[in-house]
Amino acid sequence: MEFNGFRITPLGNAELSIENNVLRVSGISESGLDGVSIDTEGKGNYTVNFGQLGMIAERNGVLKTTTLKRNGLQQVGTFFESFKWLDEDEGKVVSGYNLAYLPKDFTVFGKLEGENVFEIGSGDLEPVEEIPPSAEWLGIVAALIGAAVAVWKELRTKKTTTVETTRDGEGNITQVKTTVTEDPEPFEVEVNGELYTVDEYGIDYNYNIPYELIGNPMVEYEKIAEQITGVNLGEFEITSIEQG
Repeated sequence: MEFNGFRITPLGNAELSIENNVLRVSGISESGLDGVSIDTEGKGNYTVNFGQLGMIAERNGVLKTTTLKRNGLQQVGTFFESFKWLDEDEGKVVSGYNLAYLPKDFTVFGKLEGENVFEIGSGDLEPVEEIPPSAEWLGIVAALIGAAVAVWKELRTKKTTTVETTRDGEGNITQVKTTVTEDPEPFEVEVNGELYTVDEYGIDYNYNIPYELIGNPMVEYEKIAEQITGVNLGEFEITSIEQG
């Protein structure tokens, strides 16, 4: 099946349908395996626009987005992974990232009308103290952004993944800069116990290729897919996928 010029494939027991130019992904059970895979190979940078995700709070569900990569040896692995889940005790939906796929140093940021509202380094982020049973399979997570349930239910968000590579004179990759942003309409979020109004938030980091590995096909890779899965969501919608 194709949607907005991207080849899409169901994952697990999910079912895909397109109605009124909107992709509906249904059959999202408690397995954590159901969802959709978007083929992004050769597409460069891209943006996935979601419909409302109120079911995360309504059904105590989890949404996971996983970016896959393939290196010069044709090995496929995870490049980046993010999550959204309900913190029932605090009454908010939390966005977090899997630390297993991040370097030690990274920065989370929030902006309003293009101006920085906050920038917090990885060393200053408060750790996750408790993960709900529905999200125990998430792995090692940095919980970053919290939004009140009543606010979250009304939001529509989009995820943009941008990767910039630096090459030496021989064309070998020496650095990879990654920025992943989400930018709904302005809303109030909580980070490290502080409240901010933002219309964009995200994470950025650099990965410097060790000198002895420069030119090694093992560390030169391209993004090939975006997998969006969930737990107990029932269904979710993607309104569009944009290239560039």
